[in-house]
Amino acid sequence: MKVLRFINFLILVLAFVSCGERKPASNAILRLDLSKSTSDTLNVLDKMYPLEVIVLETTDESLLGSVDKLIEANGNYYVLDHVRKCVLVFEGTGKFLHRVGRVGQGPGEYSTLSDFIVDEHTGCLYLLTNSSTVYAYDNGGNFLWKRKISNSMLWYIGSSEEGYVCSTNHLTYTSGEDSFLLYRFDKDFQEEDRSVRVYDKQISNPPLISSPFQKWNGASYYMDTFFNVVYSLSDAKVVPFCQFMFSSPMPAEYIADSNLFNENQFRYDFIIEAFFSERFLWVSYIHNGEHYTAIFDIMGDKVVANGKTRGIMPKVYQSSESLLSPISADLYLNDWTHLNGMLKQPVSIEDNHLILRWKIKE
Repeated sequence: MKVLRFINFLILVLAFVSCGERKPASNAILRLDLSKSTSDTLNVLDKMYPLEVIVLETTDESLLGSVDKLIEANGNYYVLDHVRKCVLVFEGTGKFLHRVGRVGQGPGEYSTLSDFIVDEHTGCLYLLTNSSTVYAYDNGGNFLWKRKISNSMLWYIGSSEEGYVCSTNHLTYTSGEDSFLLYRFDKDFQEEDRSVRVYDKQISNPPLISSPFQKWNGASYYMDTFFNVVYSLSDAKVVPFCQFMFSSPMPAEYIADSNLFNENQFRYDFIIEAFFSERFLWVSYIHNGEHYTAIFDIMGDKVVANGKTRGIMPKVYQSSESLLSPISADLYLNDWTHLNGMLKQPVSIEDNHLILRWKIKE
């Protein structure tokens, strides 16, 4: 029955899509066609307008093992590090402030860490663990409380106007009424509703994009890049906002099986990065085993570019008026030294990550 419900849902989405292309002001689903790429080569550096480069302070306590999420809020940078299993907080200048969360058995400690969100009004941090438990900390990193919020396994957390939204990423380890993709909560993390049935087979692969939950044009969105649908999370309901159309989309049964996915990644199309910025939606994807990039002008309802990609595409996270890309010192010294003129200090191989602030060029 789960398979039938999921298929019926996709049929409904595609039926809306076929009604025609409209601008976001209407309630119709946008159809973003990625099957009409050109032979042109798009150098990603030609579309990136750098604004600032921040070198994060390097100490034993602040050195990052990885950057798995980056949030700018209240003048600070909050970095999720899955290697160290904590969130590290830096000032806007890059100076290290403190860490939030710790592996252990004591108060405010946990065994695993999935995601986090920052309350921009209070400065509180909410860490989400694999047991679908939220750990709350104040803006100084002090533990406040913890609360289990679902029987399903929640992996990602984002915010909406009404509160918070979590995603199971089609990997629930549950069934029946606990097998949904999106769970909405109020500001006290009390569940309000569930939306979108998960795929019948568990998808153990993580999304390839940097951030499934995103903001655009004053609203919140979730990018289900496994099934190429973007959902709007506003107006206290979840509805499809746009559908990505491929000539040969990766079959769902291959997405659910990592071995089949790896064996067929050169035969089918799939998204590896997608993000909103100002009036644009940038999509990086694999087609015929090669890297392509498409940039859509959502407000103007047109394609700005769609062709083979040249250059290094870093991870991308949203900020209020720009985009943020974390770059390791090693990667910077190999591929990004053209930004040296924007640095206020030299960079060595032993240094911490840098943060590039940038915009999409018109």
